[in-house]
Amino acid sequence: MPYRNSIHVKDGQALQRIAGANATLARQGFPLEHLRALGGKEFRGVRDGDPTRPKYWLDDIIRILGQMGCSHKDKLGCAVLLLTNKANRWWLTIERGTVPNRLTWDFFLSLFWRKFMSE
Repeated sequence: MPYRNSIHVKDGQALQRIAGANATLARQGFPLEHLRALGGKEFRGVRDGDPTRPKYWLDDIIRILGQMGCSHKDKLGCAVLLLTNKANRWWLTIERGTVPNRLTWDFFLSLFWRKFMSE
């Protein structure tokens, strides 16, 4: 069983299909390593008593993706790489119930806001 954060060819192909991220870069491990090097942290989908945690995570990701010069397609793929636990299960449910061409960065932002920051 491959380590969760290892990016393999199969993972890169899934990433390209789901989020439109550049599969070549994904196979090389570029997005996750680069995100982490710039301060990207995983988001578990739990506030741990801090209602500002999702907002700060999203603000950081937007800043980092801007520094990386990502396209909207790549932004979605990179953000999804950092979702774990409850947040990852939430996104997988969204993916399964959504027509692929609707899976965009703006769609992700609106759903993330509604799910984790609207309460």
